[in-house]
Amino acid sequence: MTHPTRSTIISLAALSLAGCAAARVSHPSPSIERFTLTIGADPADTVAPVTLRLDLPPRVDSVVVLQLPSEYVGRSKLYENVVGLRALSTGARLEPTADPDKVRLIVSPNRPASVAWRLRTTLPSSSSADAHNFSDIGRGVAQLIGIDAFVLPQVPSTTPVEMRLRFALPAGAGHAATSFGPPRGPDSSIIVRESAGAVRRALYTFAVDSSALRERRITVGAGNLTVLLRGHQSIPDSVLIAGVQRVISVERAFWQSAAPAEYLVSIGVAPRGGLGGQGLSNAFEADIDSMRTMDAGVLELFAHEMMHQWIGSGRMRASPRVADGSLSWFTEGFDDFETHRVMHAAGLLNDSAYIARVNKVIVDHALSPVRDSSADAIRAGRWNDGSMQREPYLRGELLAYRLNAAVERVTQGAQSLDSLLKRMYRSAKGEDSGYTRDRLVQELGAVIGTDVARREIDRTINGGEIDLPAGALGACVEASTESRPRWDPGFDIDASLASKRTTRVRPNGPAAIAGMRDSMPVVGVSIYHGDTSKPIQLSVRTDSGVVKLRYSPQGEKVPTQQWRLRTGCRTSGAGRSLGLPATPPRPR
Repeated sequence: MTHPTRSTIISLAALSLAGCAAARVSHPSPSIERFTLTIGADPADTVAPVTLRLDLPPRVDSVVVLQLPSEYVGRSKLYENVVGLRALSTGARLEPTADPDKVRLIVSPNRPASVAWRLRTTLPSSSSADAHNFSDIGRGVAQLIGIDAFVLPQVPSTTPVEMRLRFALPAGAGHAATSFGPPRGPDSSIIVRESAGAVRRALYTFAVDSSALRERRITVGAGNLTVLLRGHQSIPDSVLIAGVQRVISVERAFWQSAAPAEYLVSIGVAPRGGLGGQGLSNAFEADIDSMRTMDAGVLELFAHEMMHQWIGSGRMRASPRVADGSLSWFTEGFDDFETHRVMHAAGLLNDSAYIARVNKVIVDHALSPVRDSSADAIRAGRWNDGSMQREPYLRGELLAYRLNAAVERVTQGAQSLDSLLKRMYRSAKGEDSGYTRDRLVQELGAVIGTDVARREIDRTINGGEIDLPAGALGACVEASTESRPRWDPGFDIDASLASKRTTRVRPNGPAAIAGMRDSMPVVGVSIYHGDTSKPIQLSVRTDSGVVKLRYSPQGEKVPTQQWRLRTGCRTSGAGRSLGLPATPPRPR
């Protein structure tokens, strides 16, 4: 999210191949929610090693509704990770409610109150494909995300909070860091003044084993950066840290926004072949396959998650009034669009790599098995189907390229979607209520017309064929049409792997032609999901013994738009056209 990162001024008004931290929210003073939260560890407890305590000051009310972790990015019943929730204050008690993710704390009026709980250990990030979205709790190191770890008073996400955060760790413990900076002083505490939503969407990481967490604190522009490294990578720490610095510097320069005083990046280990991350409050988390070498894909992960500081959170977040996931085409797809544009402008992607990235987005959408699914169907199924989860990213990025072409056409190149998004960001206020589809139509339509904006959005986010108009990537890039086969395994892979028996084999499909029948016991499998160039190999048990089926998962061919540089056409250099210096500034 499932996204990365940059004080020089960058102008992105003319980002094409030409030729042949967010500002701190200012809250009104009343209704500030104040509390102390203490994070500790009990290494002897192998089941629930993280301890937490919430201390509330005296309050007039005798009943406080506490919100437990609930649902988040595809997982539900997160309250089951909370162990031993109890009231500590004399005379106080907890009462259940009709909702399992909420409890009532009954206290004496005008008396302080305290509750405590523990958090269960989790599977290590290297064993879970979606671990980057959740807390990662082991005996040696724990990384908490407030939304699935904290039990706090139930208040709206915009409520201003003053939290005294303390770490009470065993003697000899390792580093501790948060989205709001490291703990300081003899009591290892920090005062956090933020919104309730920012507190819940923040990172809180510490090591009990001092060797389990490596830390580097540096200055990038006007802000402090902490980089934490968990586990061991093939990529040297210094290379990862340099990549993070470069991405942060370039993205902050593009947005020209004030850097937060503190920013945290935490890098862990993903399952083999995995690469995933999440943008959070003043932070991002990134998990990388331990065998992967440094490449543009790792930088793109950093850049996508960093870009969420501007698109998808803070001032340019989805409104809480809209259904969850209904604006993912904006919060994720526009993030990808701007990520690739800024990386290209900064020289992190050369012309050929940038065009190849756009071509891949076009192909992935054109060949997606859910290409024609409605936006509502995509939203409903995104946490149960990888193709549906990916589709809003693809549709949103292609929509952004189409809108960018429309803005450049209407303004004769004087403006772009990039400059329009920056203007939208600057005009949004700290107390902004977030974006809806209608608001996006109005703000984008201020330049290209509301009818055009609404038509483009409705046409693209509902799927089907999506091509880019002529000139969408600049005068040096031209489009052609190629036929590409869809990836078609010919049977239900997920159901087959879950039941260990071949399931829903399609008659006359590639699997059936190779000899597969329903209900064959599966004893071995080699599948490269989505890659039509790699054969599917499945070992199945038959009456005559184990048989290995091997076939090409190629289905019907689909006409697909692809772009390439014109022969002999010289580009002007994307970085210089954006006002970037020939060599991007190195962070101090």
